[in-house]
Amino acid sequence: MTAGKSLPMQHLGEIQKQTTIVPRKGLPMQHWGEMRCHIRMLNWLLGSEARRKADFAEPRKRLDEMYAGLSEVKDAEAALPKKERLLEMMNYFEEALNKYMFQSFVGARGAETFVAANIQRLGWAYEFFRQHPRALEKKIEKPIIILGLHRTGSTTLQRLLSLDPSANEMNLWKICADPLNDTYQSACTKVRRDFTFDAVSPSFQQGLVDYHPMEPDLPDEDSMLVFPFFRVAADYAVNYPSESVHVQKLMNDPQQQRDGFRFVRQWMKMWSVKENPLVKPEETEETRHWVIKNPSHGYAIKELLEEFPDARLVFTHRKFAECIKSMAGLKLVCLAPLTEPSMFDSHLIGMNATIFEQILARRTVEFVKEHPSRDDVHVTHKKIMADPIGTVRDIYEQFGMPFTEEYHQILKEFVAGSPPVPSAVKKSLSHFGLTVDDVMNADAAAYDAMFVDGK
Repeated sequence: MTAGKSLPMQHLGEIQKQTTIVPRKGLPMQHWGEMRCHIRMLNWLLGSEARRKADFAEPRKRLDEMYAGLSEVKDAEAALPKKERLLEMMNYFEEALNKYMFQSFVGARGAETFVAANIQRLGWAYEFFRQHPRALEKKIEKPIIILGLHRTGSTTLQRLLSLDPSANEMNLWKICADPLNDTYQSACTKVRRDFTFDAVSPSFQQGLVDYHPMEPDLPDEDSMLVFPFFRVAADYAVNYPSESVHVQKLMNDPQQQRDGFRFVRQWMKMWSVKENPLVKPEETEETRHWVIKNPSHGYAIKELLEEFPDARLVFTHRKFAECIKSMAGLKLVCLAPLTEPSMFDSHLIGMNATIFEQILARRTVEFVKEHPSRDDVHVTHKKIMADPIGTVRDIYEQFGMPFTEEYHQILKEFVAGSPPVPSAVKKSLSHFGLTVDDVMNADAAAYDAMFVDGK
């Protein structure tokens, strides 16, 4: 039958029968039934097996257009990386998705749209610096950068630290805004459009928010800024084998890491200068400091510090097995609508989360052992949740930063009005066919021993 034409009743019945599937462990029954119905219908209506391949022709076209006039930008290499490097990594990512992900039509088209939108952010920065080249001279000094394994309380800590009146924060609306063409209202609309999955399943959207609340005014991690460099792309797929050349290239290419961190710095400059009409006057003051976070930066701490040599690093920690429970649950919710339902396997989700967190644990331990004299801060998830204000005060004391009474009062009001931790994060390893022994390798054990046990 030709895709897109009206459906005879017998075909609707056929689709309905296809959606009667026993759900795998990990999501409530109503989520699975609803999501599978939407996804199978969209796949059947819109594409064949061949059309479930991701095709990054549109992002490549945008790159060509964007780099055509790059010579007009003063210090162009400082604003954007070389086009050839981006194309190389885009090719790796496209091949990896199509080889490993078992995509649904929704997943394939979603990957194309997502990559194109993130490449567009490079274009916004290029055009801004083309018009305002002096903005590249803005200094970004002593940012607070939060690292750690995923699901260790880094988002909560980022939002606490961003409440300081002297802090510049990486709000989600800023990440989604073109400073030369957007308003605050239009940027907020983009956030709700780009991060809402109501077209797939309203209850899926609620499940995602239970794990990671996303609102335009909330600070969030800079994944969308570094995604064009594909250094966090391994998190996107269900079952990348850790030994694959794609994973090694996407995660271990030092220049790609540097390009990603450099672009984060350029974005921070763009949101710290008066030439940006969306920036408040106080946000341009030299005495202010930025607060950013991204657990995936822990894959390349050396390259991070090359770009931010005076960064104040804060590492968040949690028992390794607890991280896997929560991270696997988040991946389960995020990847379900992107994957062909008949191929979706919650065990693969759990193994994927375990493999990459083990890598992150090993690199964190190695960094701390190699730099014993650094004055970085290490805090546990347990302490952040039990004593958020005390945690912030301790961080400020260790960094020699003034903890003002104004900031203290803001924190007290915020903590008093904060909702409890969502119950959605409380999954067991058995939901993913895993045991503690399955996830606790030598790297995980060393991580727990160094940062969590007895703390």
